Formats: sequence, structure tokens, C-alpha cells
Amino acid sequence: MSEKPASDQPIPHVPLPPTSPDGQVSPQSAESASSSEPVKKIAQGNDPPAGEQPSPPVAAVNSRQLATVATEPGNGRNEAPHTSERSSFRDLLDTVVFVVFLVLLLKTFVAEAFVIPTGSMAPTRLGNHFVNRCPQCGYEYFVGYTGESGRRRVEPPDYVLCPNCRHVHAPGCLEGGDKVLVLKTVYDFQRPDPSLNRHDTIVFKFPGWGDRAIGDQIYEGPTSPHYLQAFSPYNYIKRLWGFPGERLAIWVGDVYLATDEDKPKLSIIRKRPDRMLDMRQLVYDADHEPRALAQKLSRWEDEAVRPVPGCSVPAQDRSPGHWQRQLLENGQGFAAEFHVQADDSPRWLRYEHRVPKEWSAPANNAHGEGQRPRFAAEAQAEEILKDPPRPQLITDFTAYNWTNFGRYSWHWVRDLMLDCEVEVVHASGTFALELVAGVDRYQAIFDLGTGQCSLRAWREGLPLALPGTPQASTSMSRPGRYHVIFADFDQRLTLWVDGKLVFADGVEVPPLRADQQGPRLADLAPAGLLAQRTEVKVRHLQLWRDIYYTQRDPEDVRLVLVAGNGQVFEPPDILSLKNVPIAAYRQWAENIFRKLAEEKPNDFHGALPADQTALHRVRPERWRPYYPRGVVTHQIAANGQVAFAEEGSYGEPVYYPDRLNGGPRVFGPDEYFVLGDNSTSSQDSRAWGQVPERLLMGKAVVVYFPFWPFGSSRLGLIR
Repeated sequence: MSEKPASDQPIPHVPLPPTSPDGQVSPQSAESASSSEPVKKIAQGNDPPAGEQPSPPVAAVNSRQLATVATEPGNGRNEAPHTSERSSFRDLLDTVVFVVFLVLLLKTFVAEAFVIPTGSMAPTRLGNHFVNRCPQCGYEYFVGYTGESGRRRVEPPDYVLCPNCRHVHAPGCLEGGDKVLVLKTVYDFQRPDPSLNRHDTIVFKFPGWGDRAIGDQIYEGPTSPHYLQAFSPYNYIKRLWGFPGERLAIWVGDVYLATDEDKPKLSIIRKRPDRMLDMRQLVYDADHEPRALAQKLSRWEDEAVRPVPGCSVPAQDRSPGHWQRQLLENGQGFAAEFHVQADDSPRWLRYEHRVPKEWSAPANNAHGEGQRPRFAAEAQAEEILKDPPRPQLITDFTAYNWTNFGRYSWHWVRDLMLDCEVEVVHASGTFALELVAGVDRYQAIFDLGTGQCSLRAWREGLPLALPGTPQASTSMSRPGRYHVIFADFDQRLTLWVDGKLVFADGVEVPPLRADQQGPRLADLAPAGLLAQRTEVKVRHLQLWRDIYYTQRDPEDVRLVLVAGNGQVFEPPDILSLKNVPIAAYRQWAENIFRKLAEEKPNDFHGALPADQTALHRVRPERWRPYYPRGVVTHQIAANGQVAFAEEGSYGEPVYYPDRLNGGPRVFGPDEYFVLGDNSTSSQDSRAWGQVPERLLMGKAVVVYFPFWPFGSSRLGLIR
């Protein structure tokens, strides 16, 4: 609307504020302009001269009227409201511009937020996934779902599989990937250092495939959306393993430093204790026993009640001196608590990896009535109880990969960790934790009277000398509850008591020869707890494993599980040695050991009992894929005797860099090697080579979303 001429506008009558003697607006009046009460008091304080009528009180003057007086001396126009509104808008605009500038500055030079879309770092860092809670055991777990964001489109699964009890059920709710904050300045002032930054979780720009294009990129061609995605400058998140000037090798699930020689020497790369806890993966949690199976099937059992596979000792009836198992209500499932009052005889509680096939059970609705599942499983709960599963080897099965080709992976994992709460009722006697790894057996032994702990090891049944004197004092010298963790990761024994490291970062174990690689019969009972002359209770008993790193990209990770005679077996039958006379193997090895011990008794001083030693010395021919080439296996001949069989089929170490066209055998001065934690379903430096330093963006330091109640609780610092 156009303004009228000033002469056409009426001049409003505005009462003036009180003035000072020199005619200026007093500071008191200006300060009072925003409040009517002080103005009224000032007006009432100006007494009129004698003989004059008092003027009416001055009305309250607000800030807009003051602005009119100050800016419109007689022209009749009132622009104060527009000026005030324009000033407020500009203040808001200045604030927004400053905030945007600050965010852009921080994002460019300090830190930036990223969302992880896929599961190459699972289960430590999650991409898009389903949040599931098993209706049988109550265990919460995650199953990845890339949808159309991955290299191949994935349909939502009809059902998912609980990694704890293997019960199948409908998937849970869909949740986005972890949102992480990446600190960009961490590598600006100092280059990544192997002693400080190895195993950091880093974000970098995709270096490109070059001449390493594989899989979908070859078969679908450059018009494929998968091709375009693989060759686009995406940001990736992986774990930092290799540094300039180094050469790496992957063999039998571990990552090694290799020398630059024609026949390289290997030294294993060990993780820090806090990284071990961050990267471990669950095998079994006794706090989540499946409701339909728990009463009659247990993976933890007293050795006298259920002898280990191949043992000739008959089973005993459970008595008060044996380990007792009590099932406590725990939501959908049960939590198992173990209690023993041990006498002078050692009492062992042994774990056997008795994994049922995919099974289902009627679900209970709100009225407690049984409902059949909406999908068919391989077996029902009653079938599992009629034919209990046999103990088998622990593998790198990952439930997160249920929707892709990595759902089942059959690599044997030797690196295990025991985690439990121990309640010492009587502070006397001995308590021990034990781990078995192929030819090796390790024990952490506590004297509950003094709190002293010692580490012991055996290899092929004979005492194995550990460096130093692995003895230390702990707080386990009086009644109470203690959180104890015992790990055999990366050929190193690490022990925690109540969160404190007992032997610093751990005690290193001497390396293995090639013929000592691979599983043995003892691995069918790979963990145990011992009590002697004491009373203890064990709760929250968990068994964990380390990550198994495969040698190649995810297109080439499956083992060919075929028997030596060409007969094809189902993988569970391979892992459990179905129909294999284990007792015959053990008896053969035991006889040989006893004969050698009689001939040279001094060489066998401190050895394990003969029946246990035998379990560490047999290489069943059925497990041939797990033994290196050149290592012979054992088989039962037609006459019932044990004989040598075919050699193992596990390949040689794979070295990185593996220059396709020749060149240096170490990483260049600005090259870094990265791996995903989800090794069987990760594309990383194994597939497309090293990452140049110029593409490093920063280190992931915290997961800031999701968190409860807006999703699963993933909030926390990244170790």
C-alpha cells in the first residue's frame, strides 16, 4: 500500500516522557520505558507550581511510543513497528547463518556424522538391520538387511534364526544403521601409527576397484546399478590393520605380519584387551536357555554325569558332590545358575557345542494356548529332545548374515573366551577356568585361600613353558562375587578379575608348527570350570569367540566339506564326526602315548592323563579341510585299526599386498590395509587393495544413535 502525503495524515497526540532540566530524556525515563509502573511514579512526583491545576497523570509509555517520539518529530509517520520487526528478523538470520557456518566448519575440519548402511563391520558396528528377540530364550540379536543399498537386492526374510539356541521365528522391527561421529583431526597432526592406531575404526573414501573388479561388477556390466555403486566415490568404514612398509598374511583365521622374503616368517598381530572385548562374538549365553529344551538339554554339564566324547569312563548319577544346574525364570527363557560343593576330587563342568538344527516350537498367545509357527522348520522341539544334537566344532556362524550368502560359514574357530560371575561361598580350595584350542589346553587356576592365580598350558598333552612366571595376586581370597574373564585370543592368554587385568595385556603362547594347526578331538569339549575342596556358584556364564578372518573377499570363503573318499556329508555331520568311532581313535592314541611314557618317563613328567592326551593327538580324516596341505590325517581302516589317510586341504597363507602385475611386496609409503569385522560378508582391502593416505577421512569415535527408547541401545564410545 502506498503511503499518503504527510499533510494528509493526522498527527497523533503522544504524551512526552519526563525530561531532565536540560531538556534531554533522562536515563531513568529511558530505562523505565518498558514498564508502566515506574513511569507512573515519576509523573506523580512532578508537583505543579502553586496556583495551577495539576495535570492528569501521564499514561504509561511503552517502547513503541518512545520510538515514535524519537523518530517522528512532527512528520506524522509511524515506521517504528516495521523497524523493530526488521531488526528481529535480521538477528534471527544472523544466528542461522552463524550456526550453519559453524556446522560447515566443524564438518569440514573437525568432525562429521555418518550412517552405516551395510553390515561389513557387524556385529560390532551395524548397518540396516532387524532387531529380534527370540521367543524361546529371550536373547536379543540383529540380522542385517541391506534392501537395495547393497551390491545385490535383498528381500526381507520370512524368518530369522536365533544364534544362541537356533530357534526360528518371524523377524522383528527394522532399524537403521548405526550413526557414528568421525573425528577428522586425529590423523592431521600425526600419521597413523601401528603402535597406537592399529585396529582403529576408520572412515575413508572408496579407492576404486582398478583391475580388481569381481563378482557383480563383471557379470552385470557397466550398466548395472551395482556396477555404478561399486565404482562410485562412496565412503567406507573398516578397521585399520596394515601400515606403510608392512606385509600382511591371513592364515587359519588370524592376521599376521610377514617378512619380505620368498619364504616369509609370520608373527601374529595381537589385539589390545579392550579391543578383544569390543570385537568378540557370542557362542552361547547360559542366561538364555530355550524354554522348550532347557529342562532336558544343556550344553554345560558335569563331566562325571556326561563324559566328554571318546571318554571310556561310564556316566555317573548326579550326586550332591557334582555340579548342580538350577533354571531361573528369565522372561521368555531360563537363566542357568551352577552350584557345586566339591570335595577332594576335582569336579569339572564342561561345555559341549551341542547345536540343534533349525527348530521351532508352538508359541504361546495371551491366553497361553499353543500356536503353530507360520513357517516350517527342519524340526520341532520334541524331535530335538528325542534325538539330541551331538557335540560339534565351534565355527564362525554369524546370524547377522542370515539374509545373504554368509548365513552359514563352516570355518573352525580356535580362539575362545569364558566370561562369568563367580560367587565364592567358602574361600578355600581351588577354582579354575579351562580353554581348549586344538593341540593346546590352557588353565587359569585360583587358590581361593590366598587369591593367587597361575596360568598353565599343555601342548599335545605335554607341559608347555610360558614366558615369565605367570603367577599373580588377585582379590579372590575371601567370600564374595567376582567377575572373571579368561581369553585365548591371538595366541595370548588374557585374564580379567572385576575388570582389572591380572597379567597386564596377557601371556603370549609359543607359535604352532604347521602340523599342529587344526582341530583335535578335544575341541568337542572346548571349555570347562573346575572346583576342588570349595563351594562356588557360577552365574551369567557366557562363551565367546574371536573373529575368524577369511583369506579372500566374500565371493570365495566357503570350505569344501567332503570326506577323503569323495563321499559328501552334510556340514553338521562333518563338524560332529557323525558315525565316526571316536573311542577307537582315542584308544589308539592313548596306547601309543602310554608306550612312549614308559620308555622315556622323564620326557613326560607333568603330562596330562593319557586319556586326555590322546584327545589332543588325533587328526580325524573327516576334518581334512581344516588341516594344512602336507599334514596327514587319521582314519579307521577296514580291519578296525587306525591308519594314515589323505593330507589336509587347507591352503597356504595369503599375502598382502598381492601385486597382480608384480611390484613391491610391502605396502607403499602412503598405503593402508583395512578389513571388515564381518569377514565373510565384507568387501575390503582383500578385494580392492590398499587405501591411499589421502583418502583417509578420520577415526570413528562414538556411536550416538540409536539409543533407548528410540531403538536398541547402541550408544557408546568406539574402542
